Amino acid sequence: MVAFFLWVGAAGVFRWLGADAERRFQTRLRGLLPRHVLSGHLAALLGEHREQLPAFRSTALPLRARRLCYDALGCGIFLAALWVVPPPFLAGRELHFLRAVGVAVVAVGLVADGGALLRIRRATLCR
Repeated sequence: MVAFFLWVGAAGVFRWLGADAERRFQTRLRGLLPRHVLSGHLAALLGEHREQLPAFRSTALPLRARRLCYDALGCGIFLAALWVVPPPFLAGRELHFLRAVGVAVVAVGLVADGGALLRIRRATLCR
């Protein structure tokens, strides 16, 4: 049981690293724009401040990709924990259900996050 919680703790660390990468992405994105832009930073960057796109691609966009990788690692570690060292208080149907739902949620999340990253990347390359 301790091993399961160690794996879940490792997954939590990667999720925290992903959240930190997202905070740093937002900070760098706000730093590329003038102070009067209070919301819609990405739309403002793409619409009005196209001269900042090269700086965005080199400084901020890698942080979004890093967030995606950290989140994927965290989710993968959690799912691996369910298969490698399942908790003893889950057995039979509950464990099978949790595994199936976990795989489905992780797959949908990865597709959504990956799609968002590709949309941003494509929008900044086309301009």
